[in-house]
Formats: sequence, structure tokens, C-alpha cells
Amino acid sequence: VPLTRRVERNLATMVSRMKALLFCLRFLFRKNGQVEYGRERAIEAFRILNDFIVDLIGATKGIEYFDSSKFKAGASPRVHRIYSKMAMSFLFVTLAKWIEFYDRYKKVLPSKFQQVCKDLRRELESRGIREFRNKIVGHIWSMKHGRPLQPAEIENLEKKITKGSYESFFKWINDPSQNALGRTV
Repeated sequence: VPLTRRVERNLATMVSRMKALLFCLRFLFRKNGQVEYGRERAIEAFRILNDFIVDLIGATKGIEYFDSSKFKAGASPRVHRIYSKMAMSFLFVTLAKWIEFYDRYKKVLPSKFQQVCKDLRRELESRGIREFRNKIVGHIWSMKHGRPLQPAEIENLEKKITKGSYESFFKWINDPSQNALGRTV
């Protein structure tokens, strides 16, 4: 299946899941047929989650493309490294945003999704996603060591985040063949 068709199929799947979540959120805030104040928060949450889906799929598919022979044929190893690094940083930052989203919107999430969302937040923290955002992205200096960040420090944190396997990590984020709540991000 060509890359663009797969991306379209993945987006369609994720959009349908988000519509189902929005449907649940709409009814979460009804009381005696009246929509309460929290509806606006639910709509905000939906918009933010929708952006996350597009960002996560875009980043994983971008990385897949940057690793393709088509891209590599026209790019030097340095250009390949730069684009891959850019996409990985974007992916990690988007996952860090999930932690912030969960902290601010957990009360808006339907009860049947709360535990899996809480587990995802814990997993992202344990992998060092927030640490990457706070210490690596946009920084050159290690406050802890009082010197510039070393490439090995960045690589070690990336290994912690990916658990040593980029392929498994990408499937955990977006597995088009088996995306499932609690199994993939």
C-alpha cells in the first residue's frame, strides 16, 4: 500500500476514534437534558487530542519516509540525520504535551478511558519524555553538569524513551495494522 494511502487510512481510523470520544464527551456533561459548563472543556480537549493524532501520525510517517530508499537516494547522510532528528524531537515534544494535556483535562475524560490515559501518562514519564522536553529540546546546556549537553547524554535519553528499539517505539505510537486503545498511543 503506498505511503499516502496508508496515511489516509490511518487518519481516517484515528478521526473515527476521536469522533467516538467526542460523542462520549458530549454526553458526559448533560444533566437533565441540559449541557453544563464543562462542555466547552470537552470541546477544547477534543481539539487538542485531534491535533495530537495528526502530529503523532505525521511524525511517525515522516520518520518512515526519511528512512525510505526514495528519500535516502536524494539526501546525504547528514541531511537524513537532520530530518530524522527533527521528526524525533517533534514526536517527543508531542508526547510531552500529552502529559500536560492529561494533567489539565483528566476530569473531562470519560471514566472508561481514564485508567488507560493515566497509565499512558505514567509510561511517558517513566520513559523520560518530560525530561527530554525540559532538558534537551531547545537547550544546549546541562544545568546538572554545568557544561554543554553531550551527544551521548542525548542518545542515552533517546534510548530510554524508545526502550532501545525505534521500530517497536514507532509501532507503540502508531501501528496501522493494530491500533488499539491502551496498546498504542
